Amino acid sequence: MLRVTDATGTAAESSTGATGSVAGFGGLFHCGNVWLCPECSTKIAAARAAELESVLAHHIAAGGWAILVTVTMRHHRGHGLDQCLTAAGRGWRAVVSGRRWQDDKAASGFAGYARALEITESPENGWHVHFHAVIVFSARPSDDMVEHVVEGMFSRWSAGLVKAGMPAPSREHGLDVQHLDPDAGAGRSFGSVRAWAKYVTKGIAAEATLGVTKSARGGNRTARELMRDALAPQRWENPANGQHVLTVDQTARVRLREYERAVKGRKMLTWSTGRHDLREAAGLGEERTDDEIAADDLDGEDVAVITRDGWRAVKARATELLSVTETAGPDAARRWLTERGVDWYAPTRLTDQHRRHVETG
Repeated sequence: MLRVTDATGTAAESSTGATGSVAGFGGLFHCGNVWLCPECSTKIAAARAAELESVLAHHIAAGGWAILVTVTMRHHRGHGLDQCLTAAGRGWRAVVSGRRWQDDKAASGFAGYARALEITESPENGWHVHFHAVIVFSARPSDDMVEHVVEGMFSRWSAGLVKAGMPAPSREHGLDVQHLDPDAGAGRSFGSVRAWAKYVTKGIAAEATLGVTKSARGGNRTARELMRDALAPQRWENPANGQHVLTVDQTARVRLREYERAVKGRKMLTWSTGRHDLREAAGLGEERTDDEIAADDLDGEDVAVITRDGWRAVKARATELLSVTETAGPDAARRWLTERGVDWYAPTRLTDQHRRHVETG
């Protein structure tokens, strides 16, 4: 089923910045893979970003405060992704353990954290693994206290990486701290809170198409860009005879297989628990799994029911069809299907009544 909806004011706007018409498919098998599936990752992103926005809004409205801490590691092409992820896990466990961490939490009014894992890849420098952590406090701590807490986090992060066999990161490149806009609070616009939620979950919220993706910094490739380079052929012309040759990036294919194995079963967004459960404090219910979120179908107007055979013809050009639906509307989408000989029928209440190539209305 091809559907279109208005994303303005919805979770999709929070996570992807989408406004106006957003198209999607319903009735498909959903894998729930937040790391590799373009459709599932976008749905999961929308839900996670909305949760994070709600949590931040609640705690800031109650007088709380938040900072965004990003910690990274030094790496080179010889480091495998499994090695980087293992080291990152050990580094983070060091961050949130030990006597100083307990003392700093008590002294600063620590309320909890939400942590997102992001992975990019560079053909020159290999895998880039880093964490974005939103640290929430029950009240605004002094600048000196924030610096003390953050420096302790980075010191333990660095020590944990070294124990895991990685080189120590530099302070300049291994740590970044951002403060929440002080104008974001009770009775004010939460635009900055929404921007944070979008930024922190951007690894999940990257656009769901291989051709229209956000670019990583410094020549790094996001998972979407790695998939594009590994799977989308490039056309080359021999100027001597005018013949064309299609090639794919074989190195990207190897890296993509490594990525797929390494991220299996990992969560992209995690929360502090116990006494520092931000979700519970904000009144959110039990956290839904990625699979449960991915199973939700897009609400909105049913545009066309595409048959099994029709889907085989559409699948490779699904991105184009979604774009036509969003920019030109449902009628243009149905014309697109008809002109390409795709087997479809108009949505009706009688789901067993196939009305091939019949316009609605």
